Amino acid sequence: MTSQSQALLRVPSKVVVDGFLGAERAAALHALAIKRQPLFEPAVLGGGHLLPGTRTALRYIGAELPTLFYEHFAARVPDLQQALGMPGFTDYRAELELTAYGDGCFYRRHIDTSTGKDARWARQMSMVYYLHQSPRTYEGGAIRFHAPVGAAFEDIDSRHDRLVAFASWMPHEVLPVRCTDDRFEQRRFALNIWLRTLQLAPT
Repeated sequence: MTSQSQALLRVPSKVVVDGFLGAERAAALHALAIKRQPLFEPAVLGGGHLLPGTRTALRYIGAELPTLFYEHFAARVPDLQQALGMPGFTDYRAELELTAYGDGCFYRRHIDTSTGKDARWARQMSMVYYLHQSPRTYEGGAIRFHAPVGAAFEDIDSRHDRLVAFASWMPHEVLPVRCTDDRFEQRRFALNIWLRTLQLAPT
């Protein structure tokens, strides 16, 4: 077996950073999620399709998300790129989505490179930032990364104030959430950030 084939059988690298925003900013983002509850809608896939058998969650896309929080993520992008072994890129667009996973919610195995409406801008890096009440009342909800080939996988818990960064082509899923108290504020929240770069047409 070649080294390339062996690599396909392993779960690719990812970066996990605990205490990413700090207690104050994490609390502010969690409070915003609760405040915006009436504006959360059923989450869709990249092409805008609603497929409950693939993804069940609520999501909120608000103009204040980049204004209030993204600068703290953007400042760390070069370090995250280096840690992931990705080519550095500075000309990108950021796409943000705040999600809420309640009892029974999940997201089946997928990749993030679906480009949706504008195929010229492809996702290169994905970041997931987790939030929840303390003490945490739900179980499950880990992100599971899969090897591109074979059965190997790795689970990472959705711990409060934790950031997970990875290449957007990595296969992954959100394991089902179990809540005995399914009030909105007790749910598993995640801020998803995708960095898109312009794909030049061949000449």
